[in-house]
Amino acid sequence: GQAWVDRGRIVQNAGGGIVVRNNGTLVLRNSFVGDGTNSANALTVDGGSADVLYSTLGASFENFGDVFPVFCSGNVTVSIRNSLLVSLDDGEEISCPMATVSNSASETLIPGTGNVALGDVGMTWFTDIAAGDFHLDNPPPMLDTTAVWEADDPSTDIDGDPRPNTDGTADYAGADVP
Repeated sequence: GQAWVDRGRIVQNAGGGIVVRNNGTLVLRNSFVGDGTNSANALTVDGGSADVLYSTLGASFENFGDVFPVFCSGNVTVSIRNSLLVSLDDGEEISCPMATVSNSASETLIPGTGNVALGDVGMTWFTDIAAGDFHLDNPPPMLDTTAVWEADDPSTDIDGDPRPNTDGTADYAGADVP
């Protein structure tokens, strides 16, 4: 199957966020995925492909451990750009060594072009992450220049707030422009 999610909120689901399996394809843009109250990955790709752009993915805010904003298994193709990946897990925010990640922010540095390490997640960064609200309230300063807008990227954020419209312009990583 195929799914295209644009400006969506897939949060507070007992089974986690999104699972892509068996050659499935996902395009995820300008979306919030995951939450802080279950022990499931925000995005799991198992034998499929995912293209993640300008999205905020969060998991494990109740400190479940071994839960990731992005988790992959099997033969996958995963691209993540201009996104924000956060969790309270003591390890990495992504368990997907074959993913291509660029101009994205996370607590630890993810290999790739233009990625930024923010340090330990601050619960005050978000409006109400435990309720699945990933709107930025008090974001870390470097988040506003992590993403790089490119032609054909979304012209607005998850709420319809404008993004840059000039190729190569610095922008907020994740789905929300505060």
